Amino acid sequence: MSTIVEEDIQHVRQQTNIVDIIGEHVTLKKSGRTFRGLCPFHNEKSPSFHIDHAKQLYHCFGCGVGGDVITFLMKHEGLDFREAIEYLARKIGYTLNLEKTGNSGMRSGLLKACEEATCFYQRQLAGKAGTAARKYLAERKLEDLSEKFRLGFSPDWDSLIKFLKTKKLDGQMIGAGLAVRSERGRVYDRFRGRLIFPITDNQGRPIAFGGRVLDDSMPKYLNSPETPLFHKGSVLYGLHQAKNDLIRTDTAIIVEGYTDLLALAKHGITNTVATLGTAFTADHLKFLSRFVKKIVLVFDGDEAGLKAAERSSGYLDLARLPGHEVFNELVDKVETEILVAVLPISYDPASLIMKEGRESFQARVSGASPLINFLIDRIIQRHGAKKSGRVISAKEATRLISSLPSAVAQEEYMRYLADKLDLTYETITQEIFQSKRKLKDAGDEKKSDRSSAEREFLKLILQYPEKADAIEKVCIEEWAESDLKELGIFIKSMTGSERKTITDSLHGIDSSLQGLLSKLMIESLPVNDIEKYFRDIVLKLKELSLDHQIKLLRKELKEIKNEDKQSDQIFEKLLKLEHKRRELKEYAKDGGDS
Repeated sequence: MSTIVEEDIQHVRQQTNIVDIIGEHVTLKKSGRTFRGLCPFHNEKSPSFHIDHAKQLYHCFGCGVGGDVITFLMKHEGLDFREAIEYLARKIGYTLNLEKTGNSGMRSGLLKACEEATCFYQRQLAGKAGTAARKYLAERKLEDLSEKFRLGFSPDWDSLIKFLKTKKLDGQMIGAGLAVRSERGRVYDRFRGRLIFPITDNQGRPIAFGGRVLDDSMPKYLNSPETPLFHKGSVLYGLHQAKNDLIRTDTAIIVEGYTDLLALAKHGITNTVATLGTAFTADHLKFLSRFVKKIVLVFDGDEAGLKAAERSSGYLDLARLPGHEVFNELVDKVETEILVAVLPISYDPASLIMKEGRESFQARVSGASPLINFLIDRIIQRHGAKKSGRVISAKEATRLISSLPSAVAQEEYMRYLADKLDLTYETITQEIFQSKRKLKDAGDEKKSDRSSAEREFLKLILQYPEKADAIEKVCIEEWAESDLKELGIFIKSMTGSERKTITDSLHGIDSSLQGLLSKLMIESLPVNDIEKYFRDIVLKLKELSLDHQIKLLRKELKEIKNEDKQSDQIFEKLLKLEHKRRELKEYAKDGGDS
């Protein structure tokens, strides 16, 4: 693999105009020092999406997303960081200097083999060899989707092999998962005799294939093996075609099969993607969270479908909760809502929409249950409604709920569980929330004042980078607001020169913090005398830090029962801090210079 040199990354960033790039996707109008338009990441009627041309940043004051031109492409187009840089380099006509690290040539060869195979399969479907495959599609009224999804047909054992040899790609056939070598050394087409569904990356490049037999042969479906291009637990079929509709609707519908997805697309439900023989994974969640805030998992209504729905919660990794990194980051911060829609028994998405129409399927999606509600229901179904079963259900479900990172979500699901088991809310929550409420109460004091001062301080050092080194003298670890604290720690960890060019490091922080950073940099400051305002904010933070230390010492003093030497030492520290706080207030009142 090759890497892009840092100088090229900075050159591409500096030579790219964010207004031009975003203007290709959003209608923009100039308004003062910013450009405004309707946000492409959520539905809105009045524009809350702003671009600051001077700072080369965007921010939506409606949904909170923000960043630079690279993070925009990563979110809007589903690109990774490297892909975004390559895209921008092509836009400005710049040739990147790559540092080779081993397998970049191999990857490009595999991509070429997959593209050539896709073209070959498409021609076969359109020709005489594809008659049976076209008949299969016509019976399901899917034939008009062939071009959009680049469907194809593999006619026999060796036609593809011969074709790829003419393209001098015979060395890539096996590595791309297109061919298999027998024990006798013969190479043959893995997908012979099957209707072909090309699986693409988020740029629309074929990286793998799925194949369906047209008779009663087994297995009915066959997917490519894992390759350097294809990891089935992180790829979703149909993503490239659905990308714009995912963003437009802010919702992703997840089905389990190729033909399910095509049948839904045929009926105008185009914000749909399909898993590839795996349960819904953390990688799927992480990737889709770039596009949507709601994910609806659709399952058949039989027992196999219900068990598959339960397995879809595997990304929760309950054995490692609480504190599971992926779940905390993606569900708590990104706030991706995950729901489960269960279809009637003996129906799959394709058969339901074909027999009962789009409205029937949409009703199932609209009535989808939150994933945790679904799991609670399944727990209760397994253990029964009798007294002994209720005890087990309560214990198991409570473990699930208490592992969730959001206190609001915990309370909501506890009430749901209490109602389902005909128990009082207090009975279920008493022990679980007792310690958490104490911690919450201890942290609420002066939180509003703290948050305001913390926010204004970060806004100042971001908009006036020459003041950024003042963060060295601020105790970020005591801050009350978690996102402000995390952003502050990130800035504090940087060198002085890095702080002055912090937008160059946007891709290195969490997407929710990118939005916070862009918002703080674009928001206007409420004063003209920046020097005085900055001094007052720094003094306020120091005062709040002293308040925090005094509070902790008072608590420690209260807990010491015997009047011993230790209590004298704490009392002495407390007096010093009280004196320091009074001096600080007098200093601020006199207009001193921080």
